[in-house]
Amino acid sequence: MPSSNTLHHVVTAVFATTYQRDYFHFFRL
Repeated sequence: MPSSNTLHHVVTAVFATTYQRDYFHFFRL
């Protein structure tokens, strides 16, 4: 299912853009 991979990539991009600080801080933890 290529759509699933694309959707996941889009969601990740949007999430990273919206919660950029929280996103990096969480992964930095």
